[in-house]
Amino acid sequence: MNKPKTLSVAHAVRSRILRAGGDRLWMYANFPAGDRVAVSAALSRLARAGLITRLRAGVYYRPRRTVLGPSRPDPEVVLDAVLRRCGADSVRSGIGEYSRLGLTTQASGAITRAVPRRMNRAILREVPVHLSTRPLEKQKGIRPEERTVLDALRDLGRIPDSTSRDVLERIGMLLRAGRLSFSRLARFAIAEPPRIRALLGAIGEDIRAEGPRGRAVVSKDALHALRSHLNALSTYSVPGAREVLVSAASWRIA
Repeated sequence: MNKPKTLSVAHAVRSRILRAGGDRLWMYANFPAGDRVAVSAALSRLARAGLITRLRAGVYYRPRRTVLGPSRPDPEVVLDAVLRRCGADSVRSGIGEYSRLGLTTQASGAITRAVPRRMNRAILREVPVHLSTRPLEKQKGIRPEERTVLDALRDLGRIPDSTSRDVLERIGMLLRAGRLSFSRLARFAIAEPPRIRALLGAIGEDIRAEGPRGRAVVSKDALHALRSHLNALSTYSVPGAREVLVSAASWRIA
């Protein structure tokens, strides 16, 4: 790479960062891919000059000046940036998200994400991070609330400050209110363990049995898709589920 081009890239990087203002992350992906070496060198020089702060390899932050001093980056934004830098798509889910959907009253100080493969949990040092390996490659387009509900069914009986009844009734309420799409959940549940498909199927069958409104929320096709992906001879032990779900037996939930 010749010197004039390097200087041109450095000037472009600096100008773009200055124009964008503070409280923003910067990564190599924010700049033209063909100039990776020059961009890396430019970001390193700007970090040494104090214009930006290096948070991780390839992840930088430009603070915003406040009356209390320089702003700090949002840990969740940093985590998502680091995960993208590692080539891992992630979705908010788990204990950190259960309270958002009313599945528990307990808040969590940890940042929780579903990721497609096992990763180092020490990926972010500033706050506790919980990463759960989930089949995201087969669940393209899944939304955080949908991933959270599927994880809640995985964690049924182990969610703090919540019983199995609480969780199952709340999921049913979210479906009836239209905050969740049963058809979408059923499609994503195909990649989940059979126990999750059975639980979702029993919830859906109970809703559908409620009459026209229930049939509008839960389609026969979605239930059929779930049942067709279950072994007709298998049973699923889910303590407390049969006390809540009328259709539990027909989905072989013990």
